[in-house]
Amino acid sequence: MGGKETVSVESGRRRGALAKASRCGAGAVQRRRPKLQRGILRESFLALCILVLFLPSLSARVEIPAEIMPLAERSVLLDVALAGDRLVAVGERGHILLSDDYGETWKQTSVPTRATLTAVFFADTQRGWAVGHDNVILATTDGGLSWNHQYTEGGIENRFLDVFFLDEGRGFAVGAYGLFAETFDGGERWTSREIFWEELHFNRISMAANGLLFIAVETGELLQSVDDGETWEEMDSPYDGSLFGVLPLGARTIIAYGLRGNVFRSSDGGVSWVNVETPAPLLITHAIRHSGGAVILAAQNEQFFLSRDGGRSFTLWRVPVQGAAALTEAPDGSVVTVGLNGVRRLQLPRGEGRRTR
Repeated sequence: MGGKETVSVESGRRRGALAKASRCGAGAVQRRRPKLQRGILRESFLALCILVLFLPSLSARVEIPAEIMPLAERSVLLDVALAGDRLVAVGERGHILLSDDYGETWKQTSVPTRATLTAVFFADTQRGWAVGHDNVILATTDGGLSWNHQYTEGGIENRFLDVFFLDEGRGFAVGAYGLFAETFDGGERWTSREIFWEELHFNRISMAANGLLFIAVETGELLQSVDDGETWEEMDSPYDGSLFGVLPLGARTIIAYGLRGNVFRSSDGGVSWVNVETPAPLLITHAIRHSGGAVILAAQNEQFFLSRDGGRSFTLWRVPVQGAAALTEAPDGSVVTVGLNGVRRLQLPRGEGRRTR
């Protein structure tokens, strides 16, 4: 999620927490593409502030354990993932919550930091990673019950926005101003490198069924890797405003989404794109494909977008969720979403069915 300007507010307590923002430099991708709409970047940044900017600045308390709070499930949460049948949600103040009943109830677990956590990923039922502000990468080997620090390179100004693993050993963490770190041994050693020529925010990393990797970048850049992240190339992008994610729907079909309700669909791996109309010009922060076939986009103002035809068209789905940041499908087919008001469990509109086994 990201912009690049600095925003100041009256309350020092609420200063400086750009959760989904990234950091880039020069590297494997060198081709420069002209930017036609730099003004959109500013709007992108302001829109994302709605979700994550006004979180407490905790950079001085990276090593202080998170407090166990009685209403942590109602705090600002920024990502949610599955560890087998367990749901794991992460967010501000180092909060990590677990649910073993498909999101009906949640229990906060002990975490060795109060830094804001922006993303979580599990390679299997036991091994997972959470990343966030203040140079933080955490790891678990017991399904999220306990966590430890892994990353020590760089300073607390680093802000990771997303994390993704190909398997239990090979993984990536991306973030603010082109921040890119990788590991080959499950996080025992992380190394950072530059993979892009310009300092832009890397918002989300994802993988298609054929193994292609994608990174969605601010100002419309899209990066692709065909060799498990060893090298990255800039793709032709359909948009000059910020993109917040790429959702693979098949070996060659992908959807890119971002600012102002912009959604683009490609059926040839990104060679060509079609602009898909959405119900409202709202920031889209996350997308999933439900096991029942529906494509779900998390937008703002209590609105999600729903497609039943593989992302060719979308209808409006109103939800009781403010400032949605991420969503996932629970094992029972329900949709669990997190955001400004914590975690919510939703049922898809009639006709979208439950998970098929």
